[in-house]
Amino acid sequence: MPAPLFWFASVWLAAWSTAALAAPDAPTGDESEAAPPADPRRVPFREIIDLEIVRADSSAFTSFARSELPETRARTAQALGRLRTSSAHTLLAQLASDPDAGVRIAAVTALGQTPDSERRLLPILLAETDVDVRAATLRALGRQGRAASLRVVVDALSTPGDLLRPSAEAHAAAWAIGRMALQEVDGVRRPEVIHGLLDQLARPDRELRILVAFALARIRPTELDDNARTRLFDAARTEADPTARSLLVR
Repeated sequence: MPAPLFWFASVWLAAWSTAALAAPDAPTGDESEAAPPADPRRVPFREIIDLEIVRADSSAFTSFARSELPETRARTAQALGRLRTSSAHTLLAQLASDPDAGVRIAAVTALGQTPDSERRLLPILLAETDVDVRAATLRALGRQGRAASLRVVVDALSTPGDLLRPSAEAHAAAWAIGRMALQEVDGVRRPEVIHGLLDQLARPDRELRILVAFALARIRPTELDDNARTRLFDAARTEADPTARSLLVR
């Protein structure tokens, strides 16, 4: 090999060797396939769904119920409700006192799907101040409530509203009574329940009147005092909404 060419090849080989020694080591198989660090702001939907699929014990959801993310806590409440087991009562009752109203709504809704939850829902309703959470709790009582809940639900019928925001609590209470009537809860045909419903038929809230008329149609009151009978006939005769009127005349 001529001297200049030999000299050039030697210089190139030396430079390549130096660069190779200075380069960082190639990643091993484990390093190249390592998962990225977990994002603390990611809602673990997949993990919660996996627990739902296998119907895991409610205790398996404890860490998710303690998450810093309200979205995770709300999704956990939803999953616990789908288990439909009384073993979830304690965890759901804890979530029902969450500082986030959305989590509390998810928790009381889940309790409404869970058997024998009336004793949990009643104190929640009495302590709750948020209108939307109270409405969700009343609907849950409509699904799980028994005779002990009727007085509280009937009282909620008279919760005032206004033209810009109708009473969510009154709507939920009327819906709950209709649901209880379908389940033939003891006491749902009592005079105080009938009169509580009739009191709402004079309100300007059309949707509330429809819900009340539906509840009365489900109750099918057969034994009315003269006052209740007169009020019911007058309401059926003067009701402007066709849906409410058709329910009242049944």
